[in-house]
Amino acid sequence: LGYYEGKVAKWWIPDAVEFVEELPHTATGKLWKTELKKRYRDRVAE
Repeated sequence: LGYYEGKVAKWWIPDAVEFVEELPHTATGKLWKTELKKRYRDRVAE
């Protein structure tokens, strides 16, 4: 993330990045955003 310092606005740079094995998808193959929000709600609040 340090690569972006000075190249983009400070508020564009995320505080953290988390890599996961897979993301939840709906039956039609779309990204299941509500499930993502439920799973990672606690991490955002920190």
